[in-house]
Amino acid sequence: MRRIEVLLIFGDDADGDKAWAWLKANIPMSKLRNIADEHSYISYHDCHHDETPPRACELIERLEK
Repeated sequence: MRRIEVLLIFGDDADGDKAWAWLKANIPMSKLRNIADEHSYISYHDCHHDETPPRACELIERLEK
């Protein structure tokens, strides 16, 4: 079994949107597996940790197997 973990941080929203669109179009979700209590997923969110005061992340979209 192989796993991939990726964290991409974009300073430009348009670049993040392009990367998210590419991931959704190119990840074969039907071929991913779930085991025990772990589920395959990709998620896209706005991160506000660098703001003052820091705020929680806001989920934009999540695709889960």
